[in-house]
Amino acid sequence: YCAEQIVSGFLPTITAMQLEKVLEINIVKEELKSEITANLPKLYSYQMGDGGFGFFAGSTRSYPELTAYVTFGLLQAQEQGYTVDKQVIESATKYLQEKLQKTNEEEISLSSKAFILFVLAKTDYKDISSLGYLYENKENMTLFAQIALTYYANFVDETAIRDDLLAGIEQSAVH
Repeated sequence: YCAEQIVSGFLPTITAMQLEKVLEINIVKEELKSEITANLPKLYSYQMGDGGFGFFAGSTRSYPELTAYVTFGLLQAQEQGYTVDKQVIESATKYLQEKLQKTNEEEISLSSKAFILFVLAKTDYKDISSLGYLYENKENMTLFAQIALTYYANFVDETAIRDDLLAGIEQSAVH
């Protein structure tokens, strides 16, 4: 399996575990939980020397969007009590922070940068200048990216940006 498939395989289980806590029920089978533990080391082997993730072990380059997705999955697993290698997360977040600063949109789309900020918020990373740049270019982003940016604006207490983004999201939902 590639890195994306591994994360996509365990995220539904993580989400179900979150639901278990909220509803105080038991729906996740133990073997699904143990699959997450078994797959984490495999996922770690897909991390490149620069901190980013390739699709497979032995990949020749890292992909920012994939790295954001894998990091999101690892952080979700960690929130659910799984032991996640801190060095893997630290290297991945450093890689994402560096990629976020690149202004070449061909390398990383504005929508992907918004998702990267969303993921980095879960590590308490604050970057007002990237928020401002993305906010100024919100019309060139997907609705999902605008929602991710709204989450980030709320995280960094930029309420005016958050409220304006929310108004735009509400408008999009009406149409």
